[in-house]
Amino acid sequence: SCRRAVVIGNGNVALDVARILTLPIAELEKTDIAEHALEKLRSSAIEEVVILGRRGCLQAAYNTPELEELLSIEHVAVRVDGEVVPEVGTAIDADWTTLRKLDVLRRLQARDQRDARKTIVFRFLGSPLAVTGSDRVAALEVGQNRLVQDGSNQRAVATGETSSIPAGLVLRAIGYRGRAFPGLPFDAGRGVFPNVGGRIVRV
Repeated sequence: SCRRAVVIGNGNVALDVARILTLPIAELEKTDIAEHALEKLRSSAIEEVVILGRRGCLQAAYNTPELEELLSIEHVAVRVDGEVVPEVGTAIDADWTTLRKLDVLRRLQARDQRDARKTIVFRFLGSPLAVTGSDRVAALEVGQNRLVQDGSNQRAVATGETSSIPAGLVLRAIGYRGRAFPGLPFDAGRGVFPNVGGRIVRV
C-alpha cells in the first residue's frame, strides 16, 4: 500500500525481491508464485524499490545472470545513487566477473526510461541505522559509508553523515549468520568459519 520499498542487501535475493515488486502482474501470473502473494501484488501501490548496499558497486554480491534479468523487465527504470559506476575499459582493479556486472549496470541505466512505470534504485555505500515511524514504517535512516582497504578486501566504514529514505516497507535480504560447530574454528565477530576457497582453516 506504499509507494516506496527499501530492500537491505546487495545479493541475488535482494535482486529477486526488487524484481518481484516491479514485474508486471501478467508476467508474475506465468510463474509459480503463491496465490496469496499474487493477490497482494495485484493491489500493490509500489512505484520504487531501493536496493541498499553497505559497500560499493565493485563489491556487490549479486551474480551477473540475476542482474541481467532486470534488462528483460519492461517499463522499469534503473537508477544508481550514492556512487558513480565506473566506465568499463577504464583503469579498474577488478576481475572479469565484476567488470561484466558493471557493464550490465551501465546498460540498465542507459535504457530508454521515458515510459517507465516503476523504478529500481541501487544505492551503494549506505548502512541502515534505524526504521522510523509510529504505528507503521515511515522512513529508513541511513549512514553514509566510505571504503577502506583491509588486507586484500575493502570494508565499509561510516563517515558520520546520515540521510533518510521515506518508505512504507523495509525488507532484509542480508543472508544468514553462521553458528559455531563443536571442534571447528569459528569467527564469532563475523559469524563465519575461517576458510580459504571454502576449505575451513585454523587461524
